[in-house]
Amino acid sequence: MKIEAGKSYRSRDGDKYVRPACNDYGQDVYLWALWGPDGRRRSFFEDGQYANGNGEEHGFDLVAEWQDIDEAREGGAYAKTPIAALSPADIAVAALVQAVTPVRVSILNEGAKLTDGGRDVEYGPPAINLACAGELKAVIRKYMRRDIAPGELEAIDQVCTKLGRVATGLQPKRDTYVDGATYFAIAGEIALASVDASVSEL
Repeated sequence: MKIEAGKSYRSRDGDKYVRPACNDYGQDVYLWALWGPDGRRRSFFEDGQYANGNGEEHGFDLVAEWQDIDEAREGGAYAKTPIAALSPADIAVAALVQAVTPVRVSILNEGAKLTDGGRDVEYGPPAINLACAGELKAVIRKYMRRDIAPGELEAIDQVCTKLGRVATGLQPKRDTYVDGATYFAIAGEIALASVDASVSEL
């Protein structure tokens, strides 16, 4: 496959990338910038390989030219593409697809895409990732020496989920660390509020 101006392409993850623009970096190196369904522009080599994929297979890799049948199969991926990046024909097809696709189907399709491809690289295979998080939660419960409020325990469970992703993922992801820190802060807020309340009652 070779990227060409004026065409749209399907990524390995099944997303649509549009409006290719070529940038000449010299030494016969050409990078193409295309807009993804999340409104972000990403760079690709001429053969469709994602430029920031470190030479390895990546969910963002462009694998084929986008066809109208892809839109029907994905159940409304146009809904995630910025309107400015769509042609009038694209918008018409998008409206038709959204009109005939039940919401439940589009939700399931989106969930399937989110848990396939790039997510396995970021978090590891679901069975391993969830097993790791489950064992961490079991250890917490085994060694608990105080009654932990349900809200605090749930926040701690979320921290364990993020730790599982850190342990089993092949690539670090900033969101994982931000989420983990946030849930731990929430757990602390709940725990310390209950301590402050019991002290004020004395």
